[in-house]
Amino acid sequence: MPDNTILCWNTTLTTATGHVTVADYTTWRAEGEQGKAKIAEFFRERVRERYIEPVLALGGQEKNGFSIMAQSCLLVETYETFR
Repeated sequence: MPDNTILCWNTTLTTATGHVTVADYTTWRAEGEQGKAKIAEFFRERVRERYIEPVLALGGQEKNGFSIMAQSCLLVETYETFR
């Protein structure tokens, strides 16, 4: 995957692009213990951006048990993949 691939669009972490990229993640992994907190925050933000916020954004008529369950299944699969 190219180093400039965006992994998380919205982030509170300080990065060169304002987004978390593969290059940022690689740098944090190389930092060892110091980078673990950044990776944990990146993971939290990525999960929130991709799985939690879309469900929270659904309006009253749009809320559907199937779509929420599908998002939940994707979230569980993501946790297992990262693990």
